[in-house]
Amino acid sequence: MNSSVGVFGEWLARNGLGRRFYPIPAEIAAPFDDQMGRFNRRLDEVRPKLSAGRGIDVYADFIDDGRFNAVAGVVDGMGMVGIYKGAILLPFEMFYRMFSHPLVPQGLGQSQMERIGPQHSEGLTEDYDELVEARRRAGRQVLPRPPLDGTRQGVAMTCCDLVWGFIVWHELIHILHGHVEYAFAAKRMSVIREVSHAAWTAACQGDIDCQALELWADSKAVSIVLRGLLLKSDVPAFPRPQDKVFIWTFAMFTLFRIWGLAINPQALGGSHPPTAMRFEMAIHGGVADALAIWPEPSEDLWQAVYAGEAEAEKAIRYCGGEQLLPDRLIGTRDPRVKEHRHVLCEHLRMVLVPELRRYSHVPLEGDGY
Repeated sequence: MNSSVGVFGEWLARNGLGRRFYPIPAEIAAPFDDQMGRFNRRLDEVRPKLSAGRGIDVYADFIDDGRFNAVAGVVDGMGMVGIYKGAILLPFEMFYRMFSHPLVPQGLGQSQMERIGPQHSEGLTEDYDELVEARRRAGRQVLPRPPLDGTRQGVAMTCCDLVWGFIVWHELIHILHGHVEYAFAAKRMSVIREVSHAAWTAACQGDIDCQALELWADSKAVSIVLRGLLLKSDVPAFPRPQDKVFIWTFAMFTLFRIWGLAINPQALGGSHPPTAMRFEMAIHGGVADALAIWPEPSEDLWQAVYAGEAEAEKAIRYCGGEQLLPDRLIGTRDPRVKEHRHVLCEHLRMVLVPELRRYSHVPLEGDGY
């Protein structure tokens, strides 16, 4: 019988997903070790909640691809999660660059200790391998320079933790809630990717299924991550609920900017919802969770959201990223987008929830949405 590592390698090859990222160079191994530890802890939390007779084990490993992506599947009753190395290293890179800039945000910790360097002109990178190659060609340091101030370095790692946690839970939800097995039974899809790089097509029933599953996994991952930050995490630089909502928004906004935050009302098909729709729904769901936990005035939390978005966009610009133009997001208010969002939510509630009860490995609390 093949080991889990062997099964993972065969699964990658069979689905054209590349190769396992191993061995991981020692100089960049720390964030990978951190993510694997996080994955195992999350899996330990889930095991007691598995439904009787529906147990499943899950193996996670890394894929040697510099893009920000992840993929989930099930092989012979075992869940498989493949996390692209770019999903680990691009957030690590970006948040280190952001918080090593003295103006991001100015006044956090001893921001005057930070110094602007060449890496602050590199922009919002979508592929880690391309970033490393550009640095090598320029004869510059390959690894990111950490923030000099300890508080700022700690906040950078908090942002990494939030993004990495979102990725872990998103892929686990695809497996534990039966998304992968449903997609295979309904459409012979063997894997679910976090981000599709294929061109969008006209909307069809298959697309509605896939898009609704992505919104489902987003909403669960966002809820788990933000609740953990609000209830369990001690972030000295951000002690109040609205402070934590601010840094959570900062991290999530940066994640979706890496994914290309945009929406086109004329192209709403494809296997994934538009990134701007995903972000908007994730933020609204997160604020609803925060309001359920803390008796804060809603306007205070929404002000924290707006401030987090604005600060993250400013940080991206300070790091050489292109400005997010209004025409990339104005479509969120288009009637076609509103109708598409309504269709997805109704499909999730009326079609997917009843179907997924047949495939889910954990109880779908609250009907799964």
